[in-house]
Amino acid sequence: MSRRIVTVLAALATASAVLVSVPGGVAVSAPAATSASARATHSCSREDADKLRVKRWVTLDSHKYAITHADRVRLDPGASFDRTRSVSFVDKVSTNIEGGAEIHSEAGAFFAKASVTVKASVAHLHESTTTRSVSDTFHIPARKRAHRYVFYEGVDFFRMHWHRLQCRMPHGELKSGKLKTYTRATFSGVARCSHGHYKRGSEAYAATLAGGC
Repeated sequence: MSRRIVTVLAALATASAVLVSVPGGVAVSAPAATSASARATHSCSREDADKLRVKRWVTLDSHKYAITHADRVRLDPGASFDRTRSVSFVDKVSTNIEGGAEIHSEAGAFFAKASVTVKASVAHLHESTTTRSVSDTFHIPARKRAHRYVFYEGVDFFRMHWHRLQCRMPHGELKSGKLKTYTRATFSGVARCSHGHYKRGSEAYAATLAGGC
């Protein structure tokens, strides 16, 4: 099973909105202190208003490692492990988008924007991780002492906000709401069965907690 590499844009956050006007008397809400390209995406020009264009974007609120499968194993002194093993289901991760029928009908566009934001393919609305056991290949070298380990698999989970700007005269209408999604690619690994060994919030830390360590 391939391991994902994700660049998380942690610096992205929902900016405070201010009311701005553009030539032609079109007033819209747009994030403050953004780049020129972002201002173009987050605001309406006179042409946008005349053509009733809709602009959509998402902003990242948080990222965490969500462990979906985990199992503990104990290795005796001198024993190694290097083979494929089934790992049990522990938790399901699902997607969601907050909003009415209009927003749900446009959900595909927002989830596509989410993929661009985190630079990884993410699951779309009504998708969830499997509740079945999964198999992966794990390797643990021999140790002089007995140790407990956790085999795990999971996904990167994101909380976001969607934004929808309807351009029209004389004012644009800006709506926003919450969006939750996760990476289609999974990660897997082995961790010592002691969450105290790892940094809080790290992948291994999440795995050891899910494994009951």
